[in-house]
Amino acid sequence: MSGWISLKPPKSLTEDSIKIHKIRAADLVDGVDMDEALEQVLAFVGNRPVLGYYVNYDIRMLDKFLRPRYGFGLPGKAIELSHVYHDIIKWRSIGGNADLRFDTISKNLDIPILERHTALGDAITVALMYVRLKYGETPNI
Repeated sequence: MSGWISLKPPKSLTEDSIKIHKIRAADLVDGVDMDEALEQVLAFVGNRPVLGYYVNYDIRMLDKFLRPRYGFGLPGKAIELSHVYHDIIKWRSIGGNADLRFDTISKNLDIPILERHTALGDAITVALMYVRLKYGETPNI
């Protein structure tokens, strides 16, 4: 697996989704069909946990296609970055509300946002934030 999976362009590709994700139909001409993409995802993820920001949405989207084809969804657990952040920050300000917006978490952890709303940029930013939370000093919020 190359590390990047592109699907064939869907009929539902809209101007709005192109503006957000910066992926045009022309960028997907070498895309694979859904079955091949799901096989690659399962081979890559295996039973390892999946880390993300509002990751349950992504897992539900994958499971929507995995379950009908295979009878199961992703087997590993989900690690939700905003929950990890909240659990660490809430002890710093008892009774306070933690702002769980992606941009705020990134700013408070002093992590740059790389290519927002791209799969690779968001994945790298989330990974950096997670490493900072788990292995760095507790942020002073």
